Amino acid sequence: MAHIKSLLLLLFFSLSLLVFHYIGIQSYFYWSIGWYDTVSHLLGGIIIGLFTMLFSVGSNFSKKVSFWRSLLMALGVVVLWEFFEFETGITYLSSKYVIDTLFDMLSGLVGAIISVGISLLFFKDRV
Repeated sequence: MAHIKSLLLLLFFSLSLLVFHYIGIQSYFYWSIGWYDTVSHLLGGIIIGLFTMLFSVGSNFSKKVSFWRSLLMALGVVVLWEFFEFETGITYLSSKYVIDTLFDMLSGLVGAIISVGISLLFFKDRV
Protein backbone atom coordinates (compact mmCIF):
# COMPACT_ATOMS: atom_id res chain seq x y z
CA MET A 1 0.00 0.00 0.00
CA ALA A 2 2.85 2.38 0.80
CA HIS A 3 4.31 1.90 -2.67
CA ILE A 4 0.96 2.70 -4.29
CA LYS A 5 0.75 5.96 -2.31
CA SER A 6 4.32 6.77 -3.33
CA LEU A 7 3.59 6.10 -6.98
CA LEU A 8 0.39 8.18 -6.87
CA LEU A 9 2.27 11.10 -5.33
CA LEU A 10 5.00 10.74 -7.93
CA LEU A 11 2.42 10.60 -10.72
CA PHE A 12 0.58 13.66 -9.36
CA PHE A 13 3.71 15.82 -9.22
CA SER A 14 4.98 14.51 -12.57
CA LEU A 15 1.70 15.34 -14.30
CA SER A 16 1.66 18.73 -12.57
CA LEU A 17 5.12 19.49 -13.94
CA LEU A 18 4.17 18.24 -17.39
CA VAL A 19 1.10 20.50 -17.54
CA PHE A 20 3.02 23.42 -16.01
CA HIS A 21 5.82 23.01 -18.55
CA TYR A 22 3.43 22.68 -21.50
CA ILE A 23 1.57 25.84 -20.50
CA GLY A 24 4.88 27.64 -19.94
CA ILE A 25 6.18 26.75 -23.40
CA GLN A 26 2.92 27.46 -25.25
CA SER A 27 2.34 30.78 -23.48
CA TYR A 28 6.01 31.87 -23.40
CA PHE A 29 5.81 32.12 -19.59
CA TYR A 30 9.40 30.92 -19.19
CA TRP A 31 10.55 34.08 -20.96
CA SER A 32 7.93 36.55 -19.71
CA ILE A 33 7.40 35.56 -16.05
CA GLY A 34 10.58 35.62 -14.02
CA TRP A 35 9.56 33.09 -11.36
CA TYR A 36 8.09 30.50 -13.76
CA ASP A 37 11.40 28.67 -14.24
CA THR A 38 11.90 28.52 -10.46
CA VAL A 39 8.60 26.71 -9.93
CA SER A 40 9.47 24.13 -12.58
CA HIS A 41 12.82 23.45 -10.88
CA LEU A 42 11.05 23.18 -7.52
CA LEU A 43 8.59 20.64 -8.92
CA GLY A 44 11.46 18.77 -10.55
CA GLY A 45 13.25 18.58 -7.20
CA ILE A 46 10.09 17.25 -5.55
CA ILE A 47 9.77 14.57 -8.24
CA ILE A 48 13.41 13.50 -7.95
CA GLY A 49 13.17 13.45 -4.16
CA LEU A 50 9.94 11.42 -4.19
CA PHE A 51 11.43 9.00 -6.69
CA THR A 52 14.44 8.53 -4.42
CA MET A 53 12.27 8.24 -1.31
CA LEU A 54 10.19 5.58 -3.07
CA PHE A 55 13.17 3.26 -2.71
CA SER A 56 13.45 4.12 0.99
CA VAL A 57 9.87 3.16 1.89
CA GLY A 58 10.03 -0.05 3.86
CA SER A 59 13.84 -0.19 3.75
CA ASN A 60 16.24 -0.26 6.65
CA PHE A 61 17.65 3.17 5.82
CA SER A 62 17.47 5.72 8.60
CA LYS A 63 15.57 8.96 8.00
CA LYS A 64 18.89 10.78 7.92
CA VAL A 65 20.27 8.50 5.19
CA SER A 66 17.02 8.81 3.18
CA PHE A 67 17.20 12.59 3.47
CA TRP A 68 20.80 12.76 2.22
CA ARG A 69 20.13 10.28 -0.59
CA SER A 70 17.25 12.45 -1.85
CA LEU A 71 19.28 15.63 -1.56
CA LEU A 72 22.31 14.19 -3.37
CA MET A 73 20.18 12.64 -6.11
CA ALA A 74 18.41 15.96 -6.68
CA LEU A 75 21.72 17.82 -6.74
CA GLY A 76 23.14 15.38 -9.29
CA VAL A 77 20.14 15.66 -11.60
CA VAL A 78 19.99 19.46 -11.26
CA VAL A 79 23.69 19.79 -12.15
CA LEU A 80 23.21 17.53 -15.18
CA TRP A 81 20.14 19.54 -16.20
CA GLU A 82 22.05 22.83 -15.99
CA PHE A 83 24.79 21.37 -18.21
CA PHE A 84 22.07 20.26 -20.65
CA GLU A 85 20.52 23.76 -20.68
CA PHE A 86 23.91 25.32 -21.37
CA GLU A 87 24.98 22.83 -24.05
CA THR A 88 21.70 23.05 -25.96
CA GLY A 89 21.68 26.84 -25.89
CA ILE A 90 18.63 27.18 -23.64
CA THR A 91 20.76 29.43 -21.46
CA TYR A 92 23.79 31.44 -22.40
CA LEU A 93 26.68 33.04 -20.60
CA SER A 94 25.80 36.45 -19.26
CA SER A 95 26.17 38.28 -15.99
CA LYS A 96 22.85 36.79 -14.83
CA TYR A 97 23.68 33.21 -15.86
CA VAL A 98 25.54 32.25 -12.69
CA ILE A 99 22.85 33.67 -10.41
CA ASP A 100 20.11 31.98 -12.44
CA THR A 101 21.95 28.65 -12.35
CA LEU A 102 22.54 28.84 -8.60
CA PHE A 103 18.91 29.77 -8.01
CA ASP A 104 17.76 26.86 -10.20
CA MET A 105 19.97 24.49 -8.21
CA LEU A 106 18.69 25.87 -4.92
CA SER A 107 15.10 25.45 -6.12
CA GLY A 108 15.74 21.81 -7.00
CA LEU A 109 17.30 21.17 -3.59
CA VAL A 110 14.41 22.86 -1.80
CA GLY A 111 12.07 20.64 -3.82
CA ALA A 112 13.99 17.57 -2.64
CA ILE A 113 13.71 18.74 0.98
CA ILE A 114 9.96 19.23 0.48
CA SER A 115 9.72 15.70 -0.91
CA VAL A 116 11.37 14.31 2.21
CA GLY A 117 8.82 16.20 4.31
CA ILE A 118 5.98 14.83 2.18
CA SER A 119 7.37 11.31 2.50
CA LEU A 120 7.71 11.60 6.26
CA LEU A 121 4.18 12.98 6.50
CA PHE A 122 2.62 10.21 4.42
CA PHE A 123 4.77 7.27 5.44
CA LYS A 124 5.87 8.21 8.99
CA ASP A 125 7.72 5.14 10.29
CA ARG A 126 8.27 3.41 6.96
CA VAL A 127 10.87 5.90 5.77
